[in-house]
Amino acid sequence: MTVGNTYYVRVYTYSSGYYANYDICVGTPPPPPSNDECANATALTINSPASCNIVTHGYTDGATASSQTNPCSGTADDDVWYTFTATSTTLDLSLLNITGSSTDMYFAVYSGNNCNNLTNILCSDPNSARLSGLTVGNKYYVRVYTYYSGDYANFDICLSVTPPPPANDECINAIHLTVNSDQNCGTVVHGSISDATASSQEISPCYGTADDDIWYSFMA
Repeated sequence: MTVGNTYYVRVYTYSSGYYANYDICVGTPPPPPSNDECANATALTINSPASCNIVTHGYTDGATASSQTNPCSGTADDDVWYTFTATSTTLDLSLLNITGSSTDMYFAVYSGNNCNNLTNILCSDPNSARLSGLTVGNKYYVRVYTYYSGDYANFDICLSVTPPPPANDECINAIHLTVNSDQNCGTVVHGSISDATASSQEISPCYGTADDDIWYSFMA
């Protein structure tokens, strides 16, 4: 629109023969968020492993499209920007407490020392992703937006250090299992593959992707 020009609004019922009473309002959209552009990216706090004690609140209402090329999916016409300096080679990033006209969010992560020299390293439609292969001390940028054009969202963004792998992540640290005297399994060992990593041992005889394998041993 052009400031100072007059515009007209035509209102009517959809079908012939109907009538309606209503209120009409013209409002001014909110100003763009302070981190609407990459150059004003908000710094994120990196939490301790598996923790989101400190989150950064964000919103896309009023945000505008940025000049940076978007190699990811979705329509980044309401993108907002964040930045962090890696303290670990692997970090977990999550969008939490999403509300607004849509909860379908998207985020992209870039490496680069400034907004004019960005290299995309991750695109994520899920609201959480593990950022791997980071270089400690290097600067990274996060671009957050709603997937579809015309939507807006409020959210919290969390960045945390990845928890350490399980104690039996590698074969050399396999946990010894007790062999029960019957089939009732009176003695069991609890396990978790959360944050486990791939092992070097050959697994070609079996199916699946053993990128989160853990190990046990027993004496027959």
